[in-house]
Amino acid sequence: MRVDKLEALLAQRTYTTAADLAAELGVSTRTLHRDLQVLSNPRPAGVAHRIPPAASRPLPGCW
Repeated sequence: MRVDKLEALLAQRTYTTAADLAAELGVSTRTLHRDLQVLSNPRPAGVAHRIPPAASRPLPGCW
């Protein structure tokens, strides 16, 4: 996974730039910034995206 690669690169370096990391990962700096956001706000293990309550109910007339 790209975020795992990014985490490994960051652990190896004391200094780098977003442009250097993005080039090494083959992504844009915008994508790199999104990945950094994921690393700074990790989801608890085993927690998936929430399904909105309305989406979990059957449609009217459907059983």
